[in-house]
Amino acid sequence: MISLLEDAVRMFRIGMEASGSDALIRFVDAFEAHFREQADKTRATALAPILNNIIQAQVSGDFLYVADLLEYELMPLLLD
Repeated sequence: MISLLEDAVRMFRIGMEASGSDALIRFVDAFEAHFREQADKTRATALAPILNNIIQAQVSGDFLYVADLLEYELMPLLLD
């Protein structure tokens, strides 16, 4: 699952937004399945504002900021 997130970060950083978005979608699908099994309410509360910022950055087309949020905000939470 982390490798999908790393792929998305790498693609966004080199300007391949479509590939980055595809990797991000695959990550979200895998994460959703994993999250349903874990049902960790504390982690969900911590993730909500980060996910909101990621969506806002994507909508505004700021893909470098998306990469930063994925790498420096989301990934550390997932590795805990």
